[in-house]
Amino acid sequence: MATIRERSPGVWEVRAFTGRDAQGRPTQVSRTVRGGKRVAERVAAELTLRRGSEAGKVTVSELLDLWMDQHTPSWSPSTVESHKSPMALVKADPIAKVRLAKLSAADVDRWQGRRRTPGWYDHWYDHN
Repeated sequence: MATIRERSPGVWEVRAFTGRDAQGRPTQVSRTVRGGKRVAERVAAELTLRRGSEAGKVTVSELLDLWMDQHTPSWSPSTVESHKSPMALVKADPIAKVRLAKLSAADVDRWQGRRRTPGWYDHWYDHN
């Protein structure tokens, strides 16, 4: 989502949300656009689409890796180890290959269903 405001006649500021930083704070990108409002709206649409297309290339598995990389420095070695097996289970499941832009509630529901099947947790012991 992008916001547009006219700073002075014919000069627009376009801002778009780009995600969150390492501390979880929202980040954004800002562009100054000269011209009419339609030009600013076009830039807003481009910024919004670009952000979505970049985020959509990441899979569930890659997101888990990024999450681990971000948290590992602040965790104790035992905490890091305790997260490896559950993550390996998720990464071995078909949901791991789903791109975030395509991930749906139905995908998560099917994954939860697979977790409830007898023997699913037996794999957990294989990864320990």
